[in-house]
Amino acid sequence: MKEIQTLDYVSDAIKTTGINKLRSNASLSTQAAQAHLHRYHFYFADVAGFAESDAWLLTFTAYNWGRAMLNAC
Repeated sequence: MKEIQTLDYVSDAIKTTGINKLRSNASLSTQAAQAHLHRYHFYFADVAGFAESDAWLLTFTAYNWGRAMLNAC
């Protein structure tokens, strides 16, 4: 969560909201999920250079596995 709060493109509400409140607020938790997906897709498509279909597959896999997936790559 801390890494998402440091990103420039997330809202101030996400940056200042505690984790428990974030999880209980549907709108904020959806925005945080979108930020995670954006970050993972950027990594796999633009940094690692995977094909678009592979980048999306890896994006959703990483999202479901959590941070450990990025550490393994």
